[in-house]
Amino acid sequence: MTRLVLSFICGVAIPFIYSVVVGPLTNYTDNFTLRHLGYIPIGWPRLFLEKIVPLNSFPFRDQDEIAFLVFMIGSNIFLYGFLSYVVISTISHLRTASGAKRPLPPPPQSL
Repeated sequence: MTRLVLSFICGVAIPFIYSVVVGPLTNYTDNFTLRHLGYIPIGWPRLFLEKIVPLNSFPFRDQDEIAFLVFMIGSNIFLYGFLSYVVISTISHLRTASGAKRPLPPPPQSL
């Protein structure tokens, strides 16, 4: 349960911190490629939907901006939460596996 809560917190914190740091920095460059590469880690749901759904359909209409924003936030939380859950689980598994390799104490001496 702790892993799940920690991964949810990481799923919220990672995109937020990335947006706070990289968002203002992209304003200082005129290079379109750098701006696009800075957008990909948090804007991937839009890029994904642009390939699947026509641009004049549900998520891209003006009246659906709030639903699309909720979708993007939820997708980022899910992706980064899942990735952090996998990392936390792997670290936990490696710790328990390395703990099992410790030498066993000697058997008690019989009197």
